[in-house]
Amino acid sequence: MPRRKLVAHDQCCYFQLVVFCSVTTLKRLLDGVAVLVLILVTLTLIYRPAAMFQRMKIQQRLEPLQDIPPLSRDFIDDGFRFTSIQEKEKFLSYDPPIGSWSMQLQAFENAIIISKLLNRTLLARALASEPEIKRLQRLTRSTMLPDSKVHDILDRNFTVPVSAVIDFSLLSKLIKVHDFRGSNQDFLSDHKNWSWYDVCHKDSTGFWVDFIPSSDNQEAWKILEAQEFVPFSIAILQTEPFCDHQLDIPATSHPTPSIRGIITELSKIKEDIVYFRGGSIATNDIRFLSKQRTELAQKWTLNYIRFTPYVQERTQQIITKINKPYNAVLISKEDEETNISSTINFRLKQMEKMKFKDITNRLYIITRMKNGTLFDPFRRRGYDISFSDSLIPSGINHFVQHDVRELLGFIICKYARLYVGSTDSYLIRRGRVHEATRRDGLLTNHVTIRWAVHTIKRTYRLKPGHNDTGQSLRTQKAHYITCNVCKFMQGTEKHALCAALLSECAKLRLN
Repeated sequence: MPRRKLVAHDQCCYFQLVVFCSVTTLKRLLDGVAVLVLILVTLTLIYRPAAMFQRMKIQQRLEPLQDIPPLSRDFIDDGFRFTSIQEKEKFLSYDPPIGSWSMQLQAFENAIIISKLLNRTLLARALASEPEIKRLQRLTRSTMLPDSKVHDILDRNFTVPVSAVIDFSLLSKLIKVHDFRGSNQDFLSDHKNWSWYDVCHKDSTGFWVDFIPSSDNQEAWKILEAQEFVPFSIAILQTEPFCDHQLDIPATSHPTPSIRGIITELSKIKEDIVYFRGGSIATNDIRFLSKQRTELAQKWTLNYIRFTPYVQERTQQIITKINKPYNAVLISKEDEETNISSTINFRLKQMEKMKFKDITNRLYIITRMKNGTLFDPFRRRGYDISFSDSLIPSGINHFVQHDVRELLGFIICKYARLYVGSTDSYLIRRGRVHEATRRDGLLTNHVTIRWAVHTIKRTYRLKPGHNDTGQSLRTQKAHYITCNVCKFMQGTEKHALCAALLSECAKLRLN
């Protein structure tokens, strides 16, 4: 090979070797950098995990419960039960509560859930005009009669069938429901030959769960022991139903709530109709032990309880007048009874904090107050305000005019972009359910049915493991509640176990 060619060949090989070495070195450097990065990331996550997410704003809307061990399983219905013979169709109904249509619709929703759980046909009671039934309530109380007598003297003209407001064609896909349109006297007359089982409940003494667990179900009783419950020191006449019998609640500084099981107490009733007296079905506090059942109940209410097409159409007509987008504020009856100026100033501060005007200056005000000048502070802040009374169309039956106006007024609030005010009203809670918080895949507010794990006292510490003293207390509480269940069942055909327990209850009282 000529010398020049040999030199050129050697130079080419040297160049290729240099390139190969450079690429190899570069790869090793990159591998070293990657390993270094992984080491730094690992150390950062171990010692300063927040440093990796400084730019990510993770907002946790509800803090997790502390010191509560994860449930090993969903609670099954292992509690005290009665025998059942379903040889014919059975029913459920109720006295409507003395209050607004919002409260009466709350009772109706609860009746749907309980009817579904008990596999009973619901006899829905008509909606009664709030001003009229409250007038009659004052009349009956002046003669020392219970509130339930109000419906005996209520004129049918002051009632509206529930099917005029709620879409029964959709609801019938969930349960069998009959829309009773007559008076209370008609209802009693039509069903006088039926066998009745009366139920009465006071929110001030306790709450409903789906079932009462057996005494050896320690995990379930730990959850029930830890429940948040603040009893009223005295009965509030406006909200408490009149009951012919009361629970034997121990007179202690920290009374044990009366826990009543829907399935435990009511699923084996043989009477034709289970009837909730005195508006006691209108509770807004039901706590299920079963997570699966809680999820189902929440889906039932959200998917099958809808307003009729007529109500929705009228609502849309009103919303068109306001012109979307708009925000809303509620001045409730409780607000009106306090210092109204202070209430309005407080709402204005809330609105400023939530930046209402960044969306729109159109403001819809829900109120019963007729003096529009009281709301001048909103105008001075630059809000273009509208009132529910000025938007509701004319031509409404004067017997229920107040109630229809209030119903449509609350529904309008559902479509507001931002809202401030109380959520005590059932219609407000349902309308603003999209603002509800969630945990474990379940709604934790804006609903009646909640998982008992989500209603535990924040300060309560659930300690896992066996505790002989705790087990003894849980057994006593289980026996106490079971005794009350048997007490309610007196006068009906019962399982032999109930008779034995009643005998044991008598011995416990003697001791």
